[in-house]
Amino acid sequence: MTSLQSGANQVSSAEQDLVDVQHITVDGRCWHIERSGLTHGSLQRWTELYTAQPDLPFYLHPDWLWAAHHSLMEGAITILSATLLEASADKPDAAYLNREHETNSLQPTLMIPVCDIEQLSPGTPLHDHMTLGDILISPAASSQEIQSAIEAVMQSCNAKRMDFHNIPDSSALVRLLGGEDNSPGSKTEWSEVPVRETAWFDLAAEEAIPSGKLKRNIKRLRRKLEECGTVNTHYLTHEQAIEAFESFLETESSGWKGDQGSSTAIRNNPVHQLFYRTLLEPEYPGLTPIIHQLSVDEKIIAVQFALATENTLYILKIGYDEHWAEYSPGSLLLDALLQSACSNGFSRVSLVSNPAWANRWHPQTETVWRLTKHRSSLEALGVKTLTSLKRQIRKSTQPH
Repeated sequence: MTSLQSGANQVSSAEQDLVDVQHITVDGRCWHIERSGLTHGSLQRWTELYTAQPDLPFYLHPDWLWAAHHSLMEGAITILSATLLEASADKPDAAYLNREHETNSLQPTLMIPVCDIEQLSPGTPLHDHMTLGDILISPAASSQEIQSAIEAVMQSCNAKRMDFHNIPDSSALVRLLGGEDNSPGSKTEWSEVPVRETAWFDLAAEEAIPSGKLKRNIKRLRRKLEECGTVNTHYLTHEQAIEAFESFLETESSGWKGDQGSSTAIRNNPVHQLFYRTLLEPEYPGLTPIIHQLSVDEKIIAVQFALATENTLYILKIGYDEHWAEYSPGSLLLDALLQSACSNGFSRVSLVSNPAWANRWHPQTETVWRLTKHRSSLEALGVKTLTSLKRQIRKSTQPH
């Protein structure tokens, strides 16, 4: 069913963009597989595929990958891309004719950011500050082509399996596994493990956000805060956001986040600082950094670090001054953002994660998965069986 075509073409290290080229045939489809270092040159092709689709999420934006590569992942991200070539199974050599011209004129079927490329089980980037992830897929690709392309990519790096971390339900990859595809073995080689949820607000919904008791409490808390001084919110982008970053760090690190010994504050970690500073100055179109502030008499008491795409605003980090905790400044700032988001052109506000405090806001949620593509159905079945046993054990040991 599958066959590997010979011929890896090593490129000089001076280029650093194209590391390796292979041609692999899977089920009669011939794939041009490229392994590229993450440079501005390789990101240009990623950008072309990204901008060919409307309102893709921030975690697929090239600047997000660039920032993560040069800080959180310590330069370890590699791009694997698969481009379908016009060649039949009985004439595989046709794929080699005018190879450079053909591949430059074709858009990749999919592009995958991976780490640990030399391991037998490479995976998409995984880090505490990268709680959502995905692969970039051409909207013109069929489910069978996507399956075939992933298999070809795995063969190109001789991988026994490939892990896809933090993939939300809305991903095309998840829809592929949930759709109708009668190809033998097309889904049996996959295993899926839920890892968390992501929450968001649909601003076009008829029901007001927030509603009921929470809405009344927020109004009461705002009136109470206004007794302390002049209350303002500041929606800062571009140069203003860059200038406000230091005050964001100061507020975000106040209280328990900045405590010595157990600090999770961005200010106390140079690598995390570099990551967020890089995001403040995106090089590619389609991503807008935002710092949102709540102040009393010009004293900043709550902050949000957000990224905006075409129609969606994503809140990555929040923080507040614990001296003002009785006024719930974080909730007041979120309310202000939700009320102004529509006028700023957004139809959705995402919390990225699904923190416990969000329950009282009643957001919509979706599952986030770790998906694994195995080289055989037997391996996938073993993982699924083990996962099921672990769930049963956890359920049986939980107190009733």
